Amino acid sequence: MKRLVVVALVSAFVLTLLVTAYHQCIRLDEAEIIHKVEEIRGLELLHEVPYEFMSPEEIGKQTSNLDNRSELMLKALFMADENESIKEVSVEHKAEHVVAYYDPWNKVFVISEKRASLLRKILPHEYVHVLQDQHFDLTRLLSRRTFDELMAARALIEGDACITTDLYEGREPSVEAAAFGSSSSESLLERTLDAFMEFPYVEGKIFVSRLYEEGGWDAVNAAFLDPPTTTEQIIHPNKYFSREPRKNVTNAELPLGEGWTLSSDVLGEFFIRTMLELHIDEDAARQAAAGWGGDSFDFYTNASSYLFVLNISWDSIADRDEFFTAYNKMLASIGGELLLNSSKVAMWVVKDKYVWICKFGENTLILSSPCLDLLDAYLNVAGLYEEHAA
Repeated sequence: MKRLVVVALVSAFVLTLLVTAYHQCIRLDEAEIIHKVEEIRGLELLHEVPYEFMSPEEIGKQTSNLDNRSELMLKALFMADENESIKEVSVEHKAEHVVAYYDPWNKVFVISEKRASLLRKILPHEYVHVLQDQHFDLTRLLSRRTFDELMAARALIEGDACITTDLYEGREPSVEAAAFGSSSSESLLERTLDAFMEFPYVEGKIFVSRLYEEGGWDAVNAAFLDPPTTTEQIIHPNKYFSREPRKNVTNAELPLGEGWTLSSDVLGEFFIRTMLELHIDEDAARQAAAGWGGDSFDFYTNASSYLFVLNISWDSIADRDEFFTAYNKMLASIGGELLLNSSKVAMWVVKDKYVWICKFGENTLILSSPCLDLLDAYLNVAGLYEEHAA
């Protein structure tokens, strides 16, 4: 028994020595990495950042910010299958993909303890985030109110880190996208999460490459002080250079009484493009989303039902019509049954959900709910019952 205790103590001591030696090795590499990143990026590290090791599972839990309401929303928008659990899939997805990350709220590096061997490759990228935070305050950028604003900010942040990493590794910055490869997953939710994860790196790198080409690091730094406000500006950098604003779009409010909750958001061009890409040809989806001008998304929920209202304003009548065609094609591709069809209005039943879409002015309005009475109630409040009857 004593021998077993001694062996256990010796093993623990050796393990501690190995971990300590590994940490010291990281610190030695870290000094060299920091110095090189500072030189390339032209920003000085103002103070050191501590780091902590976590299991991949814990990292998955810490970084997954999708909840049951997000799950219901993605399922309502046909971006997740009915049998998928967003909490479970999101945690597993993050645990699998995240090697390390910088936490700007707690000012700490978090490292996956099972994937630390990849750390030296990741550190230059992550130290760019430290410099960004110390000079421009990442929490300010990451506290955006809407999905669209947040994804635009993340694209600027990750695009900058990708360009700096190119230079760190001896490559000239290019407009070529960061290499992720196409998703091989058959799961609808995993494909959605892949798209959400890849956008800041892929489109962000292209966007920051344009900034760098136009004015070097001065132009990139200026963008942190006057950041892009829409994913449209990321996808089409000229719209950032001209500061094309998002159109203000408002929805009628449906009074539903006690037990109902309303959440509102702006989804943006990237989200709408992804929604289409999951079900129709990628080029057609991108083209149909490209004329986005602004949107307003309202999501009503209670314990047993929901209603979503997605009002999208387009740059032109032609853009509106192109999206209307693409969205109807999407519904057909997932087995929708067409109940009503006219030049301005279409109504479908898809997997026990009713979906109504109409054109008015330069806008398209989409309503969806498993309850037909909720659609009728909203159409009546919004003064659109005549279009429905048509």
